Amino acid sequence: MRSVLLAFGIILLVAGGLLFMMGYSGVQEYQTTLGQIGRAFSHSAQQEYQMYMLMETGGGIIALVGFVLSIAGAVTGKKA
Repeated sequence: MRSVLLAFGIILLVAGGLLFMMGYSGVQEYQTTLGQIGRAFSHSAQQEYQMYMLMETGGGIIALVGFVLSIAGAVTGKKA
């Protein structure tokens, strides 16, 4: 159980980190002056910005859960 929890935590940590980084880069692109103007005039650009925000937030939460699970998997002892 310990190794499964540790492996699952590491997988979630990596996947969440990648998702966070993809969302973060998209959010930074839309927070520039030109990106803000584009969001003001384009509904699809606003939707894409919201998708990147969701990716950033969700990726951060998934990475945090993965971190906690990997710590729990590393700390817990084997049950006989």
